Amino acid sequence: MTEIAAVAADHGCRRIRLDVIDVNPRARALYERHGFTAARTEHTPYLRGLMGFSAVTTMYRPVTAADSREER
Repeated sequence: MTEIAAVAADHGCRRIRLDVIDVNPRARALYERHGFTAARTEHTPYLRGLMGFSAVTTMYRPVTAADSREER
């Protein structure tokens, strides 16, 4: 996660986005510990039988100057 944030900062990105599925709460908890917050959840019940999940949460984390490799 640190390296992803560093690359994003070095490329001038303002935030990082990821999507996490509802059947993976441990991943969501990890992302929250790294500063990501949930922005929206899209319910996709038709994917439950096909893909094994029925909701996807989009999460964002701001990129700051402190994330840059030059600042470390």
